Formats: sequence, C-alpha cells, structure tokens
Amino acid sequence: MGNGAGNGLAPEPRSAAICVPIAQMPGRALTSGPPSLICVNQDPAGPLTGNCMLRLSKLADYAVVVLVRLAHGEPVQTSPGIAAVTGVPEPTVAKVLKALAAGGLVTSQRGARGGYRLARPLASIPVADVISAIDGPVHLTACVEGSHTKCEAENSCACRGGWDPVNDAVMQALGTISLADIAAPRPRSPTQLSK
Repeated sequence: MGNGAGNGLAPEPRSAAICVPIAQMPGRALTSGPPSLICVNQDPAGPLTGNCMLRLSKLADYAVVVLVRLAHGEPVQTSPGIAAVTGVPEPTVAKVLKALAAGGLVTSQRGARGGYRLARPLASIPVADVISAIDGPVHLTACVEGSHTKCEAENSCACRGGWDPVNDAVMQALGTISLADIAAPRPRSPTQLSK
C-alpha cells in the first residue's frame, strides 16, 4: 500500500495491487460479461494485447486498504474517517464498505457512534474472501466452470475445460494469503530506498 499523510495506508496511483504474469494468448479476446474480478490486460474491456497480467480490480484493492485501516485505530470507524486517513474517495469507501458488509467481512453499527468494524481479525480474512465480496467469484476465462459469460470460441476450442485447474490454483493461492500477511511490514527494496 502507498504512503499518504505518513500513515502508510493510502493507496498510490497504480493499476493493480497484485499482478501475476501469464503467457500471452494471441488471437483470443476476453468476452465481456459481469464485472470481472481479474482483468487479463491493461484495459479490462479490451482484447488481450502486449504484456498480459492478472490484475486485481481497483475496488478490491481499495477494499484491502479499507479493511487494513479498520484493523487500526478506533474499533468503529466511519466512511468519511476512513476516506480521510487512506486517501480513497469517500463515495468509493462507502461503496466498498457496503459490499464488504454484504459479504460478511465487516459489520455496521447504527447510532451517534455508528460506523463499521471488522467482523473478524485480518489474519482470518483471506484475500479470496475480499475479492469474492467485491467482485464475485473468480473466473479467469469465460469457459471456467461456473462462469456466467460465454466464450465465442467454445465449440471449436481445444482448451475447453483446461482452465479449470488454473482457476482452482489461483483461488487456492488467494485463499492462503490473509490480509494480515499483506499488511505485515516489509523491508524496503534497494530500488524503493533510492526513490
């Protein structure tokens, strides 16, 4: 996460928090459908081009920032308060908190001292749960089991069904990394120190 107001929690402008390089697949296009959790290029709505990556959505990235913030400071925090500390716009924080509450990751408290609190500790929240709460289930391709999109090449594709184990492996990996793991301080790399 970036450095904002010295708190270490504000996100820096960037295209993703978690990027995993994948092999290019010339001639294949990502079909449009419901908001995708992981974009497979620099323009989530465009065809696969250039240096392809798996990317966490911006809202899921912000959700991690919001949840980490909720673990620090007051036990109950408001949307405007979280926005002020993290640098994430308040309407975005409110949208993220609503989705996180629906996903059971935060609870809301009404009243004069109302706001949001974590439903469980960061160590008990895997990245996969955050992604699912914000973006829905992970579907790397349109042909992955459970996907609600249709692949244009489904009838003639030799890879049909072959992406299921890849999708399962990504979900398993995301399920083993907790928000406490992400929020843990790390030593700065030599490149970061020179900036």
